This record gives sequence, structure tokens and C-alpha cells, in this order.
Amino acid sequence: NGEVPVDAVPAVVVAEAGGVACAVTQASDVPDRRRFVAGPQPISAGGDRVAWVTSRLDPLVPDLRRVHVFDRGEARAELLESSRFVEPRIPYLSLDGTRVAVAAESRSTRELEVYSVRLSNGAAQRLTPSGDSQERIGPESISADGGRVLVISDADDLPFPGPYRLEVHEVASGSVTIVADPAGGTVTGANPAGLSPDGEHVVFVSQVDLTGGNADNNAELFRFDVDTATLSQVTDSVTPPGGDPQQDNTQPRFVDDSTISFVSRVG
Repeated sequence: NGEVPVDAVPAVVVAEAGGVACAVTQASDVPDRRRFVAGPQPISAGGDRVAWVTSRLDPLVPDLRRVHVFDRGEARAELLESSRFVEPRIPYLSLDGTRVAVAAESRSTRELEVYSVRLSNGAAQRLTPSGDSQERIGPESISADGGRVLVISDADDLPFPGPYRLEVHEVASGSVTIVADPAGGTVTGANPAGLSPDGEHVVFVSQVDLTGGNADNNAELFRFDVDTATLSQVTDSVTPPGGDPQQDNTQPRFVDDSTISFVSRVG
């Protein structure tokens, strides 16, 4: 009926296809309504692991965000030691359940960086460069095997505030591929965006005529091939009368390696 009980607390629940639900969080995790639960993003392919972040809404104690991982075989565990990291953002769990990509501040430097965390041992690997005073940075998507992470970056070499650029970080090698247009120029302001499960393609929305097919500057979907650095336009929309070109196509995500879902307001 739209009313929230006084004793209600936010929760993370894993629901199976048969209708069986498993409560991941407990009331003790969020003992009062000054806490909230954000996530999960997403759940592992087998449905056995999920990651989320809890935060206490207390301006006097801004250091109470925690990243958690639930594993049906190993119960619950806290990710990122609070002695080393503070203020973590929403975590992104790889589909194979082996890695989590998350932005957090280092307690020693207070710099916001993106980390790839291996769940088997909790080891955190920094992906973004230290010493870069990025204010708005975070993972936007992670490949199915956790090997590549799509990052929205506000690096020091970009104007402040924004626009932001898209970077694909290779976890194993540490290499970075910047999403670029056919002329080699950095694509900025492309948000939101998504990474394919195999980590080979990035899909994003832009109103810029990046490939010569968007002269009317509508919000169109573009796909970037990470390995070949090629860019192609996916949609070609005509804004309806009275419509907003910025809202023609939004919220792109890969369903699988070759299928993209998105919200379209074009008939």
C-alpha cells in the first residue's frame, strides 16, 4: 500500500526461478533506518555469489561504508579491509564470481581509485594510476571472467568538471584502452556505458556525430571494439515531435556478447 513500516530495514535477497528466496542480509547488518543497501551489480552466473555495499547515513561518521560478498558455500564476508580502504562505491561482480571491481579511497592517501579484488584471497589490485586526483571515477561494468573493467574516468588531463572518458583496464597486464573515435580522438561524455561479457566491446550513448551517421546529434548508441579500436554506430533515430533528442536512446547494456538492450523513446 506504499507505506513503509517503522521497523523496516533494507535488504538484499536472492530469488530463484522457482520462487524460493534467500535473504542475504540480516536486520543486524542495517540496525536502523539511517543505513541503506546499494547493489548488487550483478549476481554471479550460478546465482551463488552477490556483492553489495552498506552505508550508515550519518554525516558525523562518514566512514562507515562496507562492501560485502555473499557466497552460499562460504556464508558472508566483508571485502576491502576497513583499515586500508574507506568510502567504497557500488561493487561490480564478475559473472564467474571470481572478482569484484570497486572504487574506494585509500585510507593513507585519500585518493579515489578503482580496484580489482580477487575473491579467493581478498587481494586488491589498483587499476587506476595513483596520484591522479580524480573526483568522479568508478567501474561501470566488468567482463564475465573479471579480466577487463570498464571505468568512467575524470582524469587530471580532462577539464573539470567533466566531461568524462571511458577506459577499459586489463587486469592481468595493467594496460588501458581509451575509447576513441575513428580519428583517434577521445570520446568524452559517453555515459552510461556497458562492457560485453567477453570484454571485447563497449556500448555507450553519445549525441556527437562520431562516425558520420549522426548529423542531427540525437542520443545514439555506439559500439567500440576494444581489440581493434574501431567504432560503429548502432542506432539511427529520428526524434519524434516534441521529443527530447537527449532521451532518444538510453541505458545500454549487453545481454550477451552480441546482443544489446536499451531504452528507446523513438517509435
